[in-house]
Amino acid sequence: MKNKFKYISQSLMVILVVASMGMFSACKGSKHSAKTADMTDHGPLVVWIDGHQFSPGSITVPLNATVTWTNKDRASHTVTSDKGLFESGKLKKNGRYTYKFTAVGTYNYHCKEHGGMPGKVIVQ
Repeated sequence: MKNKFKYISQSLMVILVVASMGMFSACKGSKHSAKTADMTDHGPLVVWIDGHQFSPGSITVPLNATVTWTNKDRASHTVTSDKGLFESGKLKKNGRYTYKFTAVGTYNYHCKEHGGMPGKVIVQ
């Protein structure tokens, strides 16, 4: 009887651990690790800088939306328009930059500090 109870409690523990891992990864994915996000429902217009990448890498926003970038890396980063439209300057850890998009179009940007960090805002 004692072994049967031990087996059942161990099985329940495994199920709880596996279930919590699934919930963690679902939350992690929805928080800020998606490659593309559609924010036309007026959800949070936030782009994270984390792991030397913009996350989401592409975001779709409504006209006149303000997007906020927040640096979660230890390294400094910039949010720099490819066409010179906006420039955050160096953002240290937890630094923020906001920009209001007042015209429909696609706005490509990058980090001047680190090559290979592209991002995109699509304004509809």
